[in-house]
Amino acid sequence: MLLADAAAEDRPAAFSEAYDRVNGLSFYLSPAQVEHVNELAEAQHQLALAGGAIAIVRPDLKADPEMNDSYFADCPQSPGAFPSGLLWALTISNRSNNL
Repeated sequence: MLLADAAAEDRPAAFSEAYDRVNGLSFYLSPAQVEHVNELAEAQHQLALAGGAIAIVRPDLKADPEMNDSYFADCPQSPGAFPSGLLWALTISNRSNNL
């Protein structure tokens, strides 16, 4: 499941699993993607607090200054996808893991 989908569906366990996957690939995130992930994590945190649930405090991700487009091969993108191949890579990874 993609991070944004898990956040939109208010599924904390799915969000945590998707966040861990994205965090593991955080080197490849652009500054805009990092900002988006941090916003989703903060929204999930606030939702948990508002519902009286245990809220996971996640440190903000930071874009790696060493990252550049040379790390990506050309790959198909769907409309609205991240500008890089990360979204595609996560989608393929999820399919191969039956998630």
